[in-house]
Amino acid sequence: MDPRSFLLLVLAIVPASSTQTCTNQNACLVSCEGCTGITMVHDPINCHRFYYCKDDQLLTDSPFECPNGQEFNPQTHMCQPDLDGEGCRPLCASEPGECHYTCQPGDTLIASVYDCGTYYICDAEGNFGLPKTCPPEKPFFDGKKCQTDEILCCHCHGYCFPGDEGRLVADPTDCRRYYVCLNEGVPVYSGTCDKGEHFDAISRQCSTEAPCRTMCRNVIGANGCIENFTCLEKGRFAKCPSVCFPEYYDCLEFGDTYAPAVLCPYNNYLFDPEKLSCVNEDYCNKN
Repeated sequence: MDPRSFLLLVLAIVPASSTQTCTNQNACLVSCEGCTGITMVHDPINCHRFYYCKDDQLLTDSPFECPNGQEFNPQTHMCQPDLDGEGCRPLCASEPGECHYTCQPGDTLIASVYDCGTYYICDAEGNFGLPKTCPPEKPFFDGKKCQTDEILCCHCHGYCFPGDEGRLVADPTDCRRYYVCLNEGVPVYSGTCDKGEHFDAISRQCSTEAPCRTMCRNVIGANGCIENFTCLEKGRFAKCPSVCFPEYYDCLEFGDTYAPAVLCPYNNYLFDPEKLSCVNEDYCNKN
């Protein structure tokens, strides 16, 4: 029997979990991180498809399709009808083809590998000219335009260049993670180094000797929080810069490794991102 057919038979007997149990916060990853039992997780580049997980392990390398007329809801981990009739949008805003660094036929704008505020204009011959800079009011280039959301930066997503097929590339937001390249563009399959290891972008492997080097630092994720925080200066910093939250980061020294989150000392205290201190929840964000 074909492996996918066998899997479908098994999954028909063992229903998927209907409650959210996964902990992955990166919308551009195919990840079973933190999942328990049989769980369906979203396809980052197609909102009508999903993957099956068994605990924290991916069951297949290929996605499954929702029934016709349905879309996958990453909150409920289930397929559901398109209730508003407007259609869905993939969670990973920078889909393969939107972020790239070489002039392709029909391209007019390409991203900078190192600077999210810089882009280039391709000419008719496929060459790119002098760099252009996004304006201060829209400082981040997402592969198509300058905008305000840093997490959409091209250089905050892994990228597979021509010749990278079958190789590993670094995750720009986490020095412990890497992507597997299947073709040119933004990859979706990822892995994590063992505890105590970092991914070395030069040797393309995990190593205890490799330093933690994060290209895209302190990016606010889709949940409004910074999961991997690098201390660039001393002081206290909000884990979730726009809301009160029980955890914060306390930087006593500079370093490339990620600072551990610190919990406010009392159950009813939250870290106020404006006051930069833990306060009673009744007074958080209030003058």
